[in-house]
Amino acid sequence: MKKEEIRELEQMAAAFAPSVEQIADGLYDHPEIKYEEFFAYKTYTDYLKRQGMTVTEHAADIATAFVASYKQGENGPCIALLAEYDALPNLGHGCGHNLLGAASLLAFETTVQYMKGKNIPGEIRLYGCPAEEGGAGKSRMVKAGVFAGVREALTWHPADYNAITSGSSLANCQILFTFHGKSAHAAIAPHLGRSALDACELMNVGANYLREHVLQDTRIHYAYQDAGGKSPNTVPEEAAVLYQKPGPKSSYVDEVSSRIINIAKGAALMTETTVEYREVSRVEELRPCHRLEKLLYENMCQATPISYTEEERRQAAEIAKQNPYNTLEELLAKCDRYPDGEAMKATLTAHMQDVIYDFVLPYMPDDAPHYYSTDVGDVSGICDTAQFAGCTWAANTMEHTKAVVAQGKSSIAHKGLRFAAGVLAATAVDCLRRAGERNRKKEKTKEKRGAVG
Repeated sequence: MKKEEIRELEQMAAAFAPSVEQIADGLYDHPEIKYEEFFAYKTYTDYLKRQGMTVTEHAADIATAFVASYKQGENGPCIALLAEYDALPNLGHGCGHNLLGAASLLAFETTVQYMKGKNIPGEIRLYGCPAEEGGAGKSRMVKAGVFAGVREALTWHPADYNAITSGSSLANCQILFTFHGKSAHAAIAPHLGRSALDACELMNVGANYLREHVLQDTRIHYAYQDAGGKSPNTVPEEAAVLYQKPGPKSSYVDEVSSRIINIAKGAALMTETTVEYREVSRVEELRPCHRLEKLLYENMCQATPISYTEEERRQAAEIAKQNPYNTLEELLAKCDRYPDGEAMKATLTAHMQDVIYDFVLPYMPDDAPHYYSTDVGDVSGICDTAQFAGCTWAANTMEHTKAVVAQGKSSIAHKGLRFAAGVLAATAVDCLRRAGERNRKKEKTKEKRGAVG
C-alpha cells in the first residue's frame, strides 16, 4: 500500500483508538482464563453492536466466541482478522492478549470505514477467538466450519520488537489421564489398596524413558491435576495427570500420543488400577505463507514509526535491565541462513543495547518450526495465514512473565496497539483489492472466451 494511503488509514484508526484502548485496559483489569472470558466477550460484542456491526454470537457453540462481519458488494473476497483475549492462570495478561484482540478490533473498525469510503467490494471479518492459552479455541472454531469462505487470515502478537513472524510452529496435543484405584488404610490394610498415585508415577517414569526415543523437536510435558489427596495414611483412590506433547507435525504428535497411551495402560496394569483418558486440546502446526508475510512486511516498513518520549525510554530502561536475556542475540544466530545475512547482522548488532526496539527487523522468511504452539496453526490449514510481532514492551521482555503484566496498560503498549492496527488494516485492504483485481481479470478472460466461442 502507498504511504499516503497508510497515513489515511492511521488517521481513521486514531479516531477510534481511545475507545479501543479503554477496552484493552478493561480486559487487563478483568483477566479471564480459557473459555471463561465472559467479561471480554460482552465488552467486545456490545461495542461492535453499538457500531452497527453484524455479530454472530457464541460461534461454534462456544460461549465466549464470536464473529463480526461487514460485507460490501457480492463478488469480493473474505478476509479475516483474528482477536484473542484470554489471560494466563495465576498471572493475568502475561501474554498481552488484552492488546492483541484490541488491535485486531481497531483494525477491523478502520478497514470497514475505509471500505465504505473507497467503495471496496468484499467482506472483512473479526473472529473473537477464546482460549488460545491451552484451550485451542480456534481449532474448535475451524472444525465447526465458522471459517468457511475465508480467503486470507491476518493476525499479530504483542512482543518487544517489530518483525514478521515467519516459520512454522509445533503441533500440540494435550491428554488428561485419570487413574482409578482402591482406597485403604495405608498402615492397617495396605494390601487391600490399589494406588492411583502409584500408577501416575509409574506412567511418568515410563514417559521419561520415552523422551530419548523421540525426534529432537518433540517435547513431553506433564502436570498433576490430582495428586491423590492430602492424607498420606490413605491409599489414593484417584489421581490424574495432564500430558502435553508438542512436535513438528500433527501426524508425529499422534504417534507419540499413542505411545504415551500405551505407557499409561502399562502403568494401570502394573498397579491393578484402571485408566481413562481424553483429549483436552489439539492444535496443528503453522503453514507459513511467505506471499502474505511479504505484504505485511512492506506495510510495516511504510507505517509511521512509533515515537517514544524520554520518560517512556526511561521506564523501558528500568524493565530492560532486569532481564539478562537479549532478544536480538537469538535472531543473530539465524542470519547465516539468509543471502543478506551479513546486512541483517549489522542491523541487529547496531541496536543490541536499545531499551526499546523501535525499528522493523529485517524480513527473514523461514519454514522451520519455532518452539511454541498456537491454534493459529489450524487456521493456516484452511486458508493463507500470516502474522507479525508488534512492539508493545521494553526490550528483552519475555512472554508469560510479570514483566509483561507490568506493561499491559502502559503508553508504550497503547502505541504498539495502534501501530499493529494500522499494519493489519493496510494489509487487509491490500488483500481485498488484490483479490478483487484477480476476480475482475478472470471475469474479463471468461468474457473474451465467450466472445470467441
